[in-house]
Amino acid sequence: MNDQITSNLPKYEWVLIGNCIGLKKGAIRKNISAADIVRFEYKDKKILNGIEVSSRPSEKLKNLKINRFPAKLSLELEMPAGKEEKPLLKPIISSDNWRKIIKSIPDSDQLIVGDQWVSLFEDNIIEIQNFLEKLNIRDLGNISLRHALDLMLSGFDYLNVTESKRSEDSHSVKFSFTGTESNLKNTGFKANLYHYQQKGVAWLQSIANEGLGCILADEMGLGKTVQIIALLTIY
Repeated sequence: MNDQITSNLPKYEWVLIGNCIGLKKGAIRKNISAADIVRFEYKDKKILNGIEVSSRPSEKLKNLKINRFPAKLSLELEMPAGKEEKPLLKPIISSDNWRKIIKSIPDSDQLIVGDQWVSLFEDNIIEIQNFLEKLNIRDLGNISLRHALDLMLSGFDYLNVTESKRSEDSHSVKFSFTGTESNLKNTGFKANLYHYQQKGVAWLQSIANEGLGCILADEMGLGKTVQIIALLTIY
């Protein structure tokens, strides 16, 4: 009961601190847990854990929708439809009727996305961070094929695998022959490769650089042997 007896002292005001909701009183800025923000918003609290506020968060931050229930954090692996694209790893937050792609794994239990404020389970964040660290994945976005295969074989609960819907003329990462051609010249390789053979050698080199194996298959007489010779020349 005494927890809700207000005082005449200056109260904390709701403010945005980075991509989170925080508190401010004079020159003092204070971080607050997502659970306490929900209590102030939906439990009609004015004082909680010794913190006294002047209003609910939504009354001060009118452009934000304060979601009552936590969102789920997960990963989505988008596998390429063609060999000229790279796998794409995206962090996703979702609730019952919406989902949004975010830029990175949050480092706190709350997040603002557009006009939505959401709380997150800290255990959910830590589990995903530990999982990525175990696979030595430091950056999201375009990842190596080796990392993509490790992800697909992991059976991780917070991972969803999809197929890319990007078209061939999209702004996806392409396998360039430029670096491969330079390596071939430096090793004394002398042959004029057709465009499709150049792409094949560049692809083979990218696979070899990741320590993976692959199958080079097409109709007879299209120059698979010279592509393999080119690759062996590089190494």
